[in-house]
Amino acid sequence: MKKLTFISASNPEWVSSDHIGINLIVKFEEIGEVPFHAMENDSEIFGQDLYRRAVAGEFGEIKEFQSPILSLDDAKTKACNQVNLNRDELESSGFMYLGYVFDSNAISVQRISNKALSALTAKMTNTPFSVDWTVKDNSIITLDADQMIACQEALTQRATKLHQHATSL
Repeated sequence: MKKLTFISASNPEWVSSDHIGINLIVKFEEIGEVPFHAMENDSEIFGQDLYRRAVAGEFGEIKEFQSPILSLDDAKTKACNQVNLNRDELESSGFMYLGYVFDSNAISVQRISNKALSALTAKMTNTPFSVDWTVKDNSIITLDADQMIACQEALTQRATKLHQHATSL
C-alpha cells in the first residue's frame, strides 16, 4: 500500500462532548481533501499526531461538539413520520381472511377491489361468480361473490384499524 503525502488539515471539530476525537478535513497530495477522524489513542501514529497537532491549535480553533438536538416541532414531525412509516408497512404486510393471509400491497389492493366490484356486479345481475385467488403462501382458494366482497371489507377494516391506531399515538 502506497503511503499518502500529508499536505494540510483544516476545520477541526470535536466529535463528542467528552473530546475523545476530532474530525478534520485532511488534504493529501495523492487524493486531495478527505474527511478524517483523529484520536489521541488512534491505532495509527499519523492519527495520534494529527490529534495532538489539532489540540495544540495548529489547524485552527477546534469547534465544540454540537449535539443534534431536535426542536419540539422537529421531534413531533420525526415521530409522526415514523408512525406513518410503520403503519404503511403493516398495512401492506397482509391481512387475515378465512384463515388465510392475503397480500395487501398496492397491486393486491387494486386486484381485490376490482374483483370485489365484479362480484358485486354479478350479485346485482344474478350472474354466477367464482374466482380462484392466490393467497400470500401461494396456495389457491376459490371465492364466491359474497366471499370476495367480504374479502375487500376485511381489507378495509384492517386498514381502518391501523389508521385509527396510528392516529391515536
